[in-house]
Amino acid sequence: MMRVAPADSQWMVAPPSPTVGDTIWLFRVVSHSPDWRVRAGAFDNQGDIVSLGDPQVNFGSTADTVRYAVVAWTAGPHRFALPSLWLMGGTGRSDSLPGGTGTVTVRSVIPPDSTRPSPKALLPPLDPQRVSLWPPFVAGALGVIVLVLGVRVRRRNTRAAAPPADFVTGGGAPDERWLAAGEPKAVAARAARVLRQALARVVPDAGESLPVREALEAAEGKMPGTTFRRVRELLLALDQVAYAVAHGTDVARVAADARTLAREL
Repeated sequence: MMRVAPADSQWMVAPPSPTVGDTIWLFRVVSHSPDWRVRAGAFDNQGDIVSLGDPQVNFGSTADTVRYAVVAWTAGPHRFALPSLWLMGGTGRSDSLPGGTGTVTVRSVIPPDSTRPSPKALLPPLDPQRVSLWPPFVAGALGVIVLVLGVRVRRRNTRAAAPPADFVTGGGAPDERWLAAGEPKAVAARAARVLRQALARVVPDAGESLPVREALEAAEGKMPGTTFRRVRELLLALDQVAYAVAHGTDVARVAADARTLAREL
């Protein structure tokens, strides 16, 4: 229980026997005339006694209750100063009440008879054996070898290979069936691929992975002018059909001309 100076015996504390970390309420009831009101000053932090917020005043007709919420962070007795209280009258009059000092004893949350556990010894190493550097070195060397072999195989597979003769000449379903099904884009794409493969065999720099215009730029000057103009005319026409930017093109005739030129190349 808190003990205060005789002049401030009206202050009380709850709970009467707090522990470390508990919210401690300091409160006092101040009686006054109906036209007076109480104003509470701020509680200043003092050592390990810390305020938990602004003071609270519950107003009544002839008495006001002032409350402070504080907390103590260490066990044992604590002495602190209480703030002054101000009385304000309705006609501009004022008065004050001294806060005084008080003490509160805070109990520890650790039982007094508990013994402190002794520190444990260090754990032994998980693997006391000596680690060899050969396994990671061998693994790294194998990884480099596999990477080099993979790059070489990938480069070899990306080279332009000569397609079978039956594919170059337009194997698969006839163009008439695709056109009857309303698929002129498929006919144009298949014929363009046949011609692009033949062009890549003649000019390796004009591979199938390049766009049509870049492949034509790579092939320009590396084949006879008449042949190059025919290749350019047919590829551009087939490309326009494939992207639906050409209307009224005789797709069957252009596809047949592309296959004929592919055989000539």
